[in-house]
Amino acid sequence: MKKRIVGMIALSLVAACQHKAEETEKKRTSVVDLPEVQELFKNETNELSIYKNNTFELIEKEKNSSHTIKGNVNYERGFEDDQDATVYVLNFDQPSEERYFVRFSKNDSILFPLDTNKKRKNGSTLYREQ
Repeated sequence: MKKRIVGMIALSLVAACQHKAEETEKKRTSVVDLPEVQELFKNETNELSIYKNNTFELIEKEKNSSHTIKGNVNYERGFEDDQDATVYVLNFDQPSEERYFVRFSKNDSILFPLDTNKKRKNGSTLYREQ
């Protein structure tokens, strides 16, 4: 009889420990893999982050608000006379929302905005964050 009682106590302790381990496992928060920043360009009102997984985040700030655009980025080589320039095509997979920036090879720390026809437009240039 004593052996049965000791055995039942041992089984209940094992079951309680296993239940506690399952609860602890559920309470752990998973670590989210954040994409690694490949390039960061910014100015006083805008910030463009290009990630190594070919995605981007563009934050446009105005007086009392900010607007964040996220999506995929594609690269094109060559612009006007600079065959080594890089054109960044933001939201290339959504043609109605595409935005373009160009980085020239002679000064690769500056991004210039382009219009939808890929012509340089007057606008805020972005500078590489060192």
